[in-house]
Amino acid sequence: MGIKKTAVVRLVVPVCVSLWVGVSHAIVWGVPDGNNHPNVGALFVKFDPVFSLGPAVPAGVFPVCSGSVIAKSGNRALFLTAGHCIEPLMNLVAALGAEGLNPVAVVSFSSNLHQDPGIAIPVDMGALHWQLGQLPTTALGALPGFDDIGVVVLHAGDAADLPDPITLPHQGLLDALGASGFRGSEFRVVGFGDDITEPTPHTRVRIFGVREVAYPRPVNLGEKFVMAQQHGPSGSSGAYFGDSGGPIFWVDPASGSETAVAIVVGPVGGLMNTVSTVAQHYRIDTAFALGFIEQVKSSEGF
Repeated sequence: MGIKKTAVVRLVVPVCVSLWVGVSHAIVWGVPDGNNHPNVGALFVKFDPVFSLGPAVPAGVFPVCSGSVIAKSGNRALFLTAGHCIEPLMNLVAALGAEGLNPVAVVSFSSNLHQDPGIAIPVDMGALHWQLGQLPTTALGALPGFDDIGVVVLHAGDAADLPDPITLPHQGLLDALGASGFRGSEFRVVGFGDDITEPTPHTRVRIFGVREVAYPRPVNLGEKFVMAQQHGPSGSSGAYFGDSGGPIFWVDPASGSETAVAIVVGPVGGLMNTVSTVAQHYRIDTAFALGFIEQVKSSEGF
């Protein structure tokens, strides 16, 4: 007997939406990125039989997070994302599998999943790495031991399908800028999340599937977090649902080159249901984050 779509939607979607909505964050007042950042991908779960969860989500796609390639070897790559994306990914695969939907966790580097799904590169579910604490409730996430970083391994059918890695930072890059240099820097956030164009009450033009870039305004630098303003009327933009794990690039004022210095975590105070004007991003230029990445590289043979 075939699976009835209405039954699946009724059974699976409430569970999976609770997994996704509480953990992934999207582009606010951003613009389509095209192929400017081909190494930033969308992490999602494909399912079959294919149906659409709604007009704002590509058919056959259950959104999870964003992320970027940080290393590759042959037809394998390491994909950096947020730590809080990993357990929901596992739970989502299990929930969809229990309903007979043949789920496969994948990453696509297509710039627009609605127009072209691109090549879905499978995630090795036996090679998931993450460090995670609870969502910070303070402005800079000043909780003991809090970290939010994850890495998954991709296995491509053809090595040519894997983009080149992003540029990772040296330790303490942001600290070395000094207070004035930090606040005067240009940052770019890239992700596949919600397209939000209006202030609260806001309109979600699209929930997931188009790579966009935004320009947050740096506000403060903590030990583990970057705080940035993302308020369209004030001339800044940033991240929201679906962008978790996406890279935050620092732009070298001399060369214009980009270096990833953080990954999207979420709005200050965990305000998931509004367009937050301030967001916090987990720094990857710290000894811990860089050490974690090197440990994963070593354990996975990169």
